[in-house]
Amino acid sequence: MVAGWGPANAAENPIPPQNGTLVNPYVPGVLDIRWDDPSILARNSQWTVVGVNVYRSDVSDRGPYFRINEFPVGATLYRDRTDHALVQETVPWATGWVNRGDAPNDRRWVFRTRHPIVTRNTTAPFQRNTEPVYANNIGDVVVTIDGTEVWLEDVFGPTGEVTLINQSTFNQGTEKSDPPVLPDENSVVDISYYANRNHVQSGLDTNLFYRLTTVVLDPATPSGYKETDLDWCRPIATVDVERLDYIWREAIRRNHWILQQGGERVNIFIRRQMGVPCTCQIEPRTREYSQQPSNRCLTCFGSGFVGGYEGPFIEILGKAHIYRALMGAMFLGFPLEIVQRYQPVPRISYKCKFKRIFPDIGRDFFS
Repeated sequence: MVAGWGPANAAENPIPPQNGTLVNPYVPGVLDIRWDDPSILARNSQWTVVGVNVYRSDVSDRGPYFRINEFPVGATLYRDRTDHALVQETVPWATGWVNRGDAPNDRRWVFRTRHPIVTRNTTAPFQRNTEPVYANNIGDVVVTIDGTEVWLEDVFGPTGEVTLINQSTFNQGTEKSDPPVLPDENSVVDISYYANRNHVQSGLDTNLFYRLTTVVLDPATPSGYKETDLDWCRPIATVDVERLDYIWREAIRRNHWILQQGGERVNIFIRRQMGVPCTCQIEPRTREYSQQPSNRCLTCFGSGFVGGYEGPFIEILGKAHIYRALMGAMFLGFPLEIVQRYQPVPRISYKCKFKRIFPDIGRDFFS
C-alpha cells in the first residue's frame, strides 16, 4: 500500500487541472469554466498533455457525469451554453410516418422527426432564449421529396410532427390546379430543421456540477489517449458563482444593457497552450517569444499545436474603449490572442494577447 490518497496505480495517471472555477458572465444560458494549465504540473510532465475534458452532471455532485466537449479543450476556458444544431435526416417509410393518408377517417400525411423541432436563433448573441422555443411555422423546416422542395400544411415542434399538403393547390402562373406532391414507398423524403443540442438552465434553481480531467497521449491504450479518473476530480458547482459581490453583479448587468445599445460585437480566439504538437516544428524559442498568430502554418497558426486556437467566443466591447483596452492588454501581457469584429463584412482586425476575458478584467473595459 502506498502513502497518500488514491489507489496504488495513481502515479500511472495524470492529475486533473487545478483551481477550476465557474464564472457566470450574466448572459442567460451561458456559463464559463476556467482552470489552470495542467501541462505545467510536475506530475504531468512525463506525458504529452493534449487538452482537458469537461464533464457535466444535472443531478448531483456524484453524477452521473457526461462529457460535453467534442474534442479535448486546448485552452484554459470552456463556454457551456444553450445551443441549437442543424439536423438533416431522411424519413423512413416503415417507421417514420404517423399517417400516410390511408386511415379510415384521417387522410392526412404526417411524419415525425427524431428530435423536437425548435426555432433558429436569429437575435443578438446575448439575447438568446434560455428555454427552447418550439417551432410552429412551416418556414422553420425544409422538406424535399425526391429532391423537390414541397410546401407544408403544419409543423408541431414539441412532438416533431410535420404535415404535408394532401390536396390540390392553385398555381397562379399557369392558372391551373397542381396535384399534391406526395411520396410513395420508393420516394426519398428529407427534412432539415433545428434541434436543441445543448441546454444550460439559468436561474436560482440551477443544479449543475462540472468535473475536469486531463487528457494525455498513451500509445498503450486502444484509443491512444488516457485521462484522469473522474473520482479524482473535484466537482465544481454553480453555487460558487454567487460568491461574487451583489453590488458588482448589478454593475455588470447594467454595463451589459449599455453595451447592447451601442457596443461592438467581436469574436475572441484563445491561443492553445497544450494539445497535439504540430508537424511544422516551429522553434520553441520563437513560439515562446513571439506569441503571435502566423500564416506560415495553416494547421497550428503559429501556436505549435494542431488547431491553433479555441473559439470563437462572442463578446461585446465599448466602441470608445476598444483601442485603449486592447493596447492596455498588450502592455499587461494578458494572453487572449485574436479579437476580430463580429460583422457580416469584417472591416478591422485587432491582435492582442489576453489570458482571460470578461468579467475578470471587466473593470478595464467598462470603466
